[in-house]
Parts: sequence; C-alpha cells; structure tokens
Amino acid sequence: MKPKMGNKIMNESKLAKIAISVAADEALTKSLKNINQGFDGGRITKAELATWCILQTATDMDASAIEEIRQAHFNQISYLESMLKRLKSARKDHLDSEGLTELQSMLSQQNTKKKTRRKIVSISVGEKSNLP
Repeated sequence: MKPKMGNKIMNESKLAKIAISVAADEALTKSLKNINQGFDGGRITKAELATWCILQTATDMDASAIEEIRQAHFNQISYLESMLKRLKSARKDHLDSEGLTELQSMLSQQNTKKKTRRKIVSISVGEKSNLP
C-alpha cells in the first residue's frame, strides 16, 4: 500500500521525533516549496512530507537500495569487530582462507593511507595573522 495524503497513516495524532542533517532539511524544504507551489488543494507541511517520503521509501525499498545504503555507511572497524566476535563465538583460533584474505586486504588498505599532520602556527602578540 502506498501512503497517500489524507490516509489514516498520514493523520496519526501520535508523533515520533527524528533528527536529520542540515542538507536533508534543506532538500526537504526545497521539495516542500515545489510541492506547495501551485497546489490549491491544501498545504503540505514539512512533517507530512517527511512522513510520506519515509513511508514511500520503506515500501519501495529493494535489495539494491538496501545494498547501496549499507555501502554508504560501511565501517571497517565495526566490520572487523564483528568478525572477531564471530570467531570468538565459534571458538575458532584461525580464519578460513577467504576471511584471512579479506582481513589482510582491509589492513593493507589502512596502512597505505597517509596520516596528515596539523600544521602548528605560532603568533606572537602584536603580529598579524595570515590565517584564513
């Protein structure tokens, strides 16, 4: 069932709160302006639009969308901790060849990343700064 404005789901009196990024809020506001512009059948609120978008996405989400979200939020440390937890729970003291190759690949990627050092700037009293 696709959510519709005026549907019982959209008119619930109980509300839950979520926090969104500033970029998401700006996108929501822009969409809201476009939707309300020239719409004479009422006025859509930001909460109604956000609710509709979430319900629409939840009903239309397929395996490729799930994988895209997972890739966008993949965390190597969490993954390695999960692998370690699985090893401990299985009471294994070694990885299979596939797991070992994957672990070595991740660790080698981490080692090749260069660490950036912060530049320390000292300014004496009365001297003008050239910092941005």
